[in-house]
Amino acid sequence: MTYCEKNDYDSAINDYSKAIQIKPDCAEAYFNRGNAYLYKNNDDNAINDYSKAIQINPDDAEAYFYRGRAYYNKKDYDSVINDLSKAIKIKPDDAEAYYQRGLTYSCKNDYDNAISDYSKAIQIKPNYAEAYFNRGNAYLYKNNDDNAINDYSKAIQIKPDYWGAYFYRGRAYYNKKDYDSVINDLSKAIKIKPDDAEAYYWRGWTYYDKNDYDNAINDYSKVIQITPDNADAYYWRGWAYSDKKDYDNAIADLSKAIQIKPDDVGTYCFRGFVYSKKGDNKNAEKDVVKALSIDPNNNNAKELLEQIQKAEKENNGYINN
Repeated sequence: MTYCEKNDYDSAINDYSKAIQIKPDCAEAYFNRGNAYLYKNNDDNAINDYSKAIQINPDDAEAYFYRGRAYYNKKDYDSVINDLSKAIKIKPDDAEAYYQRGLTYSCKNDYDNAISDYSKAIQIKPNYAEAYFNRGNAYLYKNNDDNAINDYSKAIQIKPDYWGAYFYRGRAYYNKKDYDSVINDLSKAIKIKPDDAEAYYWRGWTYYDKNDYDNAINDYSKVIQITPDNADAYYWRGWAYSDKKDYDNAIADLSKAIQIKPDDVGTYCFRGFVYSKKGDNKNAEKDVVKALSIDPNNNNAKELLEQIQKAEKENNGYINN
C-alpha cells in the first residue's frame, strides 16, 4: 500500500520530491506529488506540480484534468474550463471531464453550456446518475421544470436512494404546484436522510400551501429540533399558528425568530399584525414602529401602521361613546 493509499500525504510528498531530485524530468512524480498536495488542500502547490508535469508531457490529459480540479477549489472557473477543454481535446471520450466542465459552467450560471456538457457525459456514460442530476439542476435554474423532473427521475432510476434527486424533483414539482408529488418526494428524501432540516422545511411549506396547518407545524417543529436557531422555521410556524387563530403560539414563535434575527423587518411587521388580530393595538403599533426604525421606507410597514392607528382611533371613539 502506498503512502497516498494510507492518506500519509506528507510522506508521499517527501518520496516524490526525492524522486524528482534524482530524475528532474519525471512527469509522473510531479503529477503524483500534485495529487498529494491536492488531497492536502494545498491547491497552489498542486497547480505548480501539475504545470511542471504538463511542461514535460504536454499531452497528459490527467494533469490538465486535476489542475482544473485545483483551480475549481480556488473558484478560478475560467482556468478550470480552459484546462478541462484541453483534457477533452486530448481524450474526447472522458465523461468525467465533460461532467466537471459542466459543473464549472453551472458555477458561472452558464446553464446552456452546462447542459451541453452533461449531455455529452451521459452520451459517453449512459448510467451517469450525477450527470442526470446536475443536468436536472441546470434545467431547474432555467425554469424548465418538466425536463428537470425527467432528469431527476432518471437519476433515481439509476440510484434509487439518491436523496438530492428526490429533494430537487420535489422542488420542481413545487414550481408546478403539484403539491401531492412534492410531499411524496420530500417524504422519500426524509426517509433517506431523516435528520435533514431542509426537506422538512420544504415539506412544511408545501403543507402550508395546502392549508394543512397541523402537518406544516409538525414539519417546522422538526426543523427547529434539528436546527434550533432557524429563524425562518419559527417565522413560518408562527404563520401556521396564526392561520389557525392560535395567536399566542404565533407571537411566541415570532418572538423567537426576532431573538435570532433582531433586525428582520418582516417578522416585526407580522408580529405586529398578529397583535392587532388579538386586539392588542399597543404592542402592534410598537412592533411596526420598530420595523420602520430599521427600514423607514418600508411601504408594508407604513400601511400596516396606518391600519393599526385607524383601528385604535375607532376603538377609542367607540369606548368614549
